[in-house]
Amino acid sequence: MNSKHQSLRPRLCFVGPMIGLHPGTVKSQGQILSNFFAEAGYEVLTTSSVLNRYLRLADIVRNLITERSRIDVVILEVYGGPSFVVEDIASRLAKQFKKPLVLWLHGGALPEFMARFPNWTRRVLRRADAIISPTDYLARSVVPYGFQSHIIPNTINLAEYPYRHRTSIKPRLFWMRSFHEVWNPLMAVRVLARLRSIEPDACLVMAGPDRGLEQSARQLADGLGLNGSVRFAGFLDGPTKALEGNAADIYIN
Repeated sequence: MNSKHQSLRPRLCFVGPMIGLHPGTVKSQGQILSNFFAEAGYEVLTTSSVLNRYLRLADIVRNLITERSRIDVVILEVYGGPSFVVEDIASRLAKQFKKPLVLWLHGGALPEFMARFPNWTRRVLRRADAIISPTDYLARSVVPYGFQSHIIPNTINLAEYPYRHRTSIKPRLFWMRSFHEVWNPLMAVRVLARLRSIEPDACLVMAGPDRGLEQSARQLADGLGLNGSVRFAGFLDGPTKALEGNAADIYIN
């Protein structure tokens, strides 16, 4: 690529929890998309890969301030919840430095958060030059506040998820999320208990990082007499995720 062509492309800064390089964490869409832009020849800055939320905020602020001369457009991931403080400060800095700002909505709980804090939501969304979301569900959520969102679906590398055609279905269940109350892991255990009343060979693999409820899930499995039929696989990387998915027949989401 010649330097003239490259100079016409905006220099992008992706802001969000870019923590997917650490063991036991999942790559965010921000990391995935920023890699695609970099491979396409764009100059890309990502911030931040720091695990601790408060230290990550400090790193984001530092990067936005010190690297502002190398940034043409800021793409900010918006999740709501405690991270909305990060998103508020980062968006304010982007506008202070007169950088075009794209707010990228994420998370099924975001509409509920915005309903709880409508004035805060409007103040942050008003800073955006464009709002994007991966689903119609999230795009609709900003309409009551007077905003419109473009829908850009999340990307996935299908080569990492080999397909196995199932001519017969066995009661082998697979649940994969973080063990957090928002994902209701205990329901998966109860589903297995009910299923085993008619399918005694039914089994369940539960995988994902512990966010406080893995021990409760284990205790519930023991209490329901499911010893040996529930396996806790821990965090799965790409290859092990494909193996577990291939071995199962039913996915509980």
